[in-house]
Amino acid sequence: MKNLRLLLAFAVVLTLLSSCKKSDPTSLSYLTSHKWNVTAYTRGYSDSTATHNLLATNATCTTTSYTEFHDYASNNSLRLAYEYITTNCPGFTSPIIQVSSWDLDNDNKNLYLDGSSSSGTGGKWYTITTLNSSTIVLTYVYQRQVGNTGAPNFNPVYDTVTETMTYSAQ
Repeated sequence: MKNLRLLLAFAVVLTLLSSCKKSDPTSLSYLTSHKWNVTAYTRGYSDSTATHNLLATNATCTTTSYTEFHDYASNNSLRLAYEYITTNCPGFTSPIIQVSSWDLDNDNKNLYLDGSSSSGTGGKWYTITTLNSSTIVLTYVYQRQVGNTGAPNFNPVYDTVTETMTYSAQ
């Protein structure tokens, strides 16, 4: 009888342990658990093969920056991103903090990054290409008018622009 109770207790503990599984990290936890550095920002055009890396370097000035995503949803529905930028140029040093809002869609496949409240720029929904503990890759695709077909109809001609931002965890 004692062995039966011991066996039953062991089976219950084993069942409880097997039902507890480690939860997978969420997009929210990846975003909010690190400081993120933009390591690449490119813009490609469908009407040409050129892809422009927009993170140019300047030999006389250095700029360092990182972004932190904060989720204050427990207190209210506010999600803020803080971008900390420091520029060191001869005779000029500027620490700047830019605050913007962000959000994830219900499927965690798109990240909304709002423009800066200080500059008044608007936000966009970026497609999340990669999101893990070390890398975020966001893509934004849109159409831009590059001209028209000429007389008599002057129909607009568009190309596709693809912007890609890559962040690395700090």
